[in-house]
Amino acid sequence: MEPLSLTASAIASLIFSKALEKGGEQLGKGISDQIAQLYNLIRDKFHKEGVEGKFTKVQEDPSQKNKNRFERELAEQMEDDEAFSKKLKALMHELKSDEQIKHIFLRAIRLKVMLKSAT
Repeated sequence: MEPLSLTASAIASLIFSKALEKGGEQLGKGISDQIAQLYNLIRDKFHKEGVEGKFTKVQEDPSQKNKNRFERELAEQMEDDEAFSKKLKALMHELKSDEQIKHIFLRAIRLKVMLKSAT
């Protein structure tokens, strides 16, 4: 079982990916719908918990600092709400079957490793 922080990091990498913005039209409808579900599920959860500002801030300014804050909050929400966590993990499992999505994850992982080794 992968740690919640790793799942949160993968989710953040996916929904804030520049590659997804540019190549979104090329994704199949099923994948686009699943990404929209993922996005809406997180947005609704953050709103319900009163932390929607962290979601809004990372959308407006997707700096590494804001992405890290978002990831930490998402991991915390997943830890506190098992049903929410299961829904996110199920959607991520479905999305990981798409080659374009796998590519986005791999690029994000490489970038994180490079950033960590630079500090």
